[in-house]
Amino acid sequence: FVPNRFWSTMGEGFGYGITDNLGYNNVYYKNCTEPDVVVVGSSHIEAANVPADANCVTVMNKLFAEDSIKDNDLKCLNIGRSGSFFDQSASYFEAVAEHFDTAKYIIVETKSLGWTTEQLDGMLNQKYLNHMKDRSLIGEITIAVPYLRLFVKQAGELFPLKPAEEPLPLSTDQDADEYASKMNAVIQMMATQARENGKQLIVLHHNTFSYEELQNAKSDDD
Repeated sequence: FVPNRFWSTMGEGFGYGITDNLGYNNVYYKNCTEPDVVVVGSSHIEAANVPADANCVTVMNKLFAEDSIKDNDLKCLNIGRSGSFFDQSASYFEAVAEHFDTAKYIIVETKSLGWTTEQLDGMLNQKYLNHMKDRSLIGEITIAVPYLRLFVKQAGELFPLKPAEEPLPLSTDQDADEYASKMNAVIQMMATQARENGKQLIVLHHNTFSYEELQNAKSDDD
């Protein structure tokens, strides 16, 4: 989003608020340059489909502020972006760790751990940093005009140029030992990047569930 701008969206729900000076959904946290906790993730963290005072990072800030233990008065910054899966979070994690000097913790959200070994290699090689380039002038104009942004989004959903790279179920036929080794290497890489910048990595894995015809619960990681 554009910094310091009113926004509203209606899709899976209805959300509204005013973006912070970085363009993220942090209307209730003014000092966005000196957070204690940075929360990285997808649309589940950005939470554009709920009111700004109801997203999970805002709730974290409220709970920390109400805690009677003074050391627990931590300020949390939401830098979640819709469509930013764990592969992208892993690729730009080091840049986040270096940028936010005051942060003690970086929480990385993911709804699934079901990545292929090729995708895990891409994370280790920072492949997905190529997706994080600066916007063009047309892109800047599009993001600044809400109705134009909505039109482009809907057109993209109707006529996708390239399917999104979604995680796969863990029950695929890939080698379990190789998968575990690569996933551990990705986590170790991120933990080292955090530690070298005086921070601690926390991975928030929240599995999503759906129900099949016979009411059997099925998750992304089945």
